[in-house]
Amino acid sequence: MDAARSARAKDLSQMLALDASTISAKIKQLLSRGLVSVVADPSDRRVKRLSLTAEGADQLEIARRILAELQSKCRFEVSEKTNLQELFRALNAPER
Repeated sequence: MDAARSARAKDLSQMLALDASTISAKIKQLLSRGLVSVVADPSDRRVKRLSLTAEGADQLEIARRILAELQSKCRFEVSEKTNLQELFRALNAPER
């Protein structure tokens, strides 16, 4: 998902290989931080889609720059999908 596109929670769940309850919890966090908004699907108003807010797009760009810098320093490539999965897992892990 980027600033120009939107996605259904179900699509994000499948893309990130996370169950619906985990995605739902993460979406609530993103909504409360003002990083995503919920919009009606233009082809089916019953379907809700998530779209990055301007702040969300800014934060995504910062994260991408940090990731690129880390990858260049570590000299390895890690897919964005894998990074997002690890991020969601870390956010979902119980605090120690």
